Amino acid sequence: MRSCASDAPSAAAQLGVNHPAVLTSWMHAFNVTRNRAAHHARLWNRTNTRAPLLPPLAASGDLAFLHVDEHARKRLFGVLCCMRTLLRAIASELDWHRQLKALMSSFPRTPTLSIHAAGFPSDWETLPLWRD
Repeated sequence: MRSCASDAPSAAAQLGVNHPAVLTSWMHAFNVTRNRAAHHARLWNRTNTRAPLLPPLAASGDLAFLHVDEHARKRLFGVLCCMRTLLRAIASELDWHRQLKALMSSFPRTPTLSIHAAGFPSDWETLPLWRD
């Protein structure tokens, strides 16, 4: 069986990540999130023990805010930010981010449950990553 390690730098560069270890951690986070969702495990207020890595601050672009917001990075929101970054690189015509914004805006506002539990900052929709 052929190792994909030799393809990692090229794949990361093509996706605009430029750091193979970062891309690998994102793929792992996507896989774990998908498996949790498929098996009806809790995603909402769960801390990811292996949260996605980030490129160095100078190369983080629209993900730079996650360097200072550990809560967001280690929760579902951090994974969604990585997904948004890759989707912009490979399928910019998709409106996945708009669908997510619509879904989150319909989330009930209650004192005992908020989107912050999933790592969403209060101003997340205004962050450059989530603007159209």
